[in-house]
Amino acid sequence: MIEICSNDRKAAFVVTANAYPPDSSYVPPMWSDFDRMLDPARNPLVTQGHGRFELFTALRDGRPLGRIVAAIHDASNTRHGTLRAQFGYFDCADDPEIAAALLGSAENWARERGMAELVGNFNLTAMQQAGVVTGGFDNAPFTDMLWSPPYIARLLEANGYAPTFPMTTFRIDLADIDPRGLLGPKQQEILADPDYRWMPIDRRHFAERLEDSRLILNDGFDDNPMFVPPTAEEYRFQAGDMMWVIDKRISTVVHHKGEPVGAIIAIPDLNPL
Repeated sequence: MIEICSNDRKAAFVVTANAYPPDSSYVPPMWSDFDRMLDPARNPLVTQGHGRFELFTALRDGRPLGRIVAAIHDASNTRHGTLRAQFGYFDCADDPEIAAALLGSAENWARERGMAELVGNFNLTAMQQAGVVTGGFDNAPFTDMLWSPPYIARLLEANGYAPTFPMTTFRIDLADIDPRGLLGPKQQEILADPDYRWMPIDRRHFAERLEDSRLILNDGFDDNPMFVPPTAEEYRFQAGDMMWVIDKRISTVVHHKGEPVGAIIAIPDLNPL
């Protein structure tokens, strides 16, 4: 017997431990991150009135074996002229009945709120963890990357979903790269120009550099499909904890004549931990 319950974050959190084997490449989020992200009283997506969501968990004989979040990013629909809902945090056992029950719950939730389509996987927006793995399953995910077993894509296709927005992850072996080869005459000119300032991202200046990086992101991604500029509160909510893990040796914000124009943020891969 399958039971669907709503907004039980503790039940939803244990789904992956029940559904995926111990040797799976899936790396669960920390409970504190999962709990606050899916708490509508704390997530600025809801508190600032930009969106809404509901969490569904599927239990078979009382055991949590699947979960999904149905969400509507109202600000995205307004910006892009769509009637679109998203699903996210879609994880489940290799069980067609559970998958169908979860997707059906998300579809009904979206339909009841006037939406015309449902897309995913977005946790919770296009600017957070996104995607369903369709290849390269043997490659372990890095920090903040989604991973799903091969059957998740198969279950989605069995319920009428089709791949729509392909994405690729690239990996570079730094031992094979000479950084000096990246510095041509134009790059050397910028490095020598006093109008450019290279601002370190350290704990003392973290709040300032975080806001700089938000402004750079919003400007650089403005024309990208599905993009909605995150507010300062949303950005802090998503990225504020990065202060504790950022590698300040190779992270920097670049200012040109006092305005932020570029950033690189590097963190270690925490997934093995």
